Amino acid sequence: MSQGNPEDEENHIWVRSDVRPDGSYGVTIDFTQDDSITLTDEKAIEYAMAILMTAHIAAYEAAIFAQFRAAGIREIVVVQFIAESFRPTRNIPDTGTPLALIPGISQKTKEPFLKVMLHGKEAGQWDYADAISHARAVFDVTVVSGLDQKFYNTLAETLEMSEDKARAMVGGIARFRAPFG
Repeated sequence: MSQGNPEDEENHIWVRSDVRPDGSYGVTIDFTQDDSITLTDEKAIEYAMAILMTAHIAAYEAAIFAQFRAAGIREIVVVQFIAESFRPTRNIPDTGTPLALIPGISQKTKEPFLKVMLHGKEAGQWDYADAISHARAVFDVTVVSGLDQKFYNTLAETLEMSEDKARAMVGGIARFRAPFG
């Protein structure tokens, strides 16, 4: 759910700093090994905010459920209230990518979760912590991609390093900087 290499594990959505077609660094989201999208900083922030908002919607619905149950209201009545009265008033934000999220409450654990949809098909689930972690990784990589660009420019301009060598230096910096999260 965070930064890393999409080849490390299947069924994860990875975030990384990568070179855009124009040569600058930006945020790339790897949905699968064969399905990626590179975002501008603004689009990356919108994407992360949409994930945070949807995660908080799921958590809020779980809180409504817990509060009503603590007051002794029958589960079926609470579920009906959330489905018929609360859900129609909330808006699920669009991530601006092929990824869509549907918030919910687990029938078994009563904890919030998000159904992950990719290109309109169910691709898995995130719990609240997974969603928050992924959004945080997007924010982190947005900041780091800007630093990658500054480092590249400094290497290429100040040290007059070749493009290939400067890109290799930027690519290797992750081993030496603080990890995300």
